[in-house]
Amino acid sequence: MRNLYNHPNHVHRIGDNMANAKQIGLYRSRFRGRPDVFGRSAGPGQPYMPVCANLWEGGCHLRLRDGQGCANCELKSYIPVSDESIKKHIDGEEVQIQYVLQTDGTIYFFGLDFDQKKGKEDRGHSFKDVVVVMDILDKLGIHYGAARSTSGNGTHIYGFFDTPYSASRARAVLFHVFELAGFMEESRQGIRPVPELFPKQSIVGFNSLGNGIKTPLIEPQVLKGKNCWVTRENHVIEDQWGYFAGIPNNTSKVFDDIIDKEKIEVLEDVATGRGPVTSGLGISHTRGGKWQPPLTGSIEKILDGCMAFRSLRDRCLKGEELPHDDGFALFHICLHVADGLDWFKKNVPGWGKSDADIR
Repeated sequence: MRNLYNHPNHVHRIGDNMANAKQIGLYRSRFRGRPDVFGRSAGPGQPYMPVCANLWEGGCHLRLRDGQGCANCELKSYIPVSDESIKKHIDGEEVQIQYVLQTDGTIYFFGLDFDQKKGKEDRGHSFKDVVVVMDILDKLGIHYGAARSTSGNGTHIYGFFDTPYSASRARAVLFHVFELAGFMEESRQGIRPVPELFPKQSIVGFNSLGNGIKTPLIEPQVLKGKNCWVTRENHVIEDQWGYFAGIPNNTSKVFDDIIDKEKIEVLEDVATGRGPVTSGLGISHTRGGKWQPPLTGSIEKILDGCMAFRSLRDRCLKGEELPHDDGFALFHICLHVADGLDWFKKNVPGWGKSDADIR
């Protein structure tokens, strides 16, 4: 019998060419991001923006070009996710992104992005790297599905939860997977960056959305053998929707058991006093941590290389106490550099001096 996996344009659909109610229901139950907002792009090469009922209306800051973004706009009125919006995405009428992180710091799905750009192959991740991660996930008992990217040059791995799960704990486990795959050590040595992990944050501020991800099964792309589910051999799966429906959900217990068995330290546990304290700011630097271990290098070089962070540094060195958003941004980048936390504690007035600050 012919192996249809070798034919990227042979894709089985449920129903006709257009997304039907069964597909939409399945999609919304799996790729369950923020229900109150989704993003879309104005066109090829344009950034994705949250869909707003007042976009380009009088007073819209994008229209005024006054430098203020959507997050703090007094006119913002986000349009929620609906069956209609998901149908447009699947049919390719309007390509969208879903904001993975919920307002309470939980997620219903995660995504790992293995990018392979032409001319930068030595800095990217091939499908061989994807298989390495697949093997580790299998060993740990984590369920997932792999999908080819829209460009066709990369791969995403998606996993789903049956109930909302802590983003901090999920990210901790997945960074541990990257550690086992050798990606974290490569990053520390400056060989290549780690694959992207969605959500990219564990919490979001009051007006923030976090990062969005373009989810698969966009019909026009699927028919080209892109944006579709693939096998371990990187062949397009024939029954796309049947495969999607058959990916098992992960339970909270599976991830919690991995954290306990692998002795992974979760950042939120350390900050609230439930885990060990191993640095001046109460944050563990162990490689198998539940957060991304700090990268090698000097925080001074990083701050000096960015005008915005250079300005924050100079304000701190002058003795100025930073407001919440500025201080938190600086704290976040210091978390991921080997000498960052020590620098932060020494040089940032009014921050990190007490347990309350750390939490």
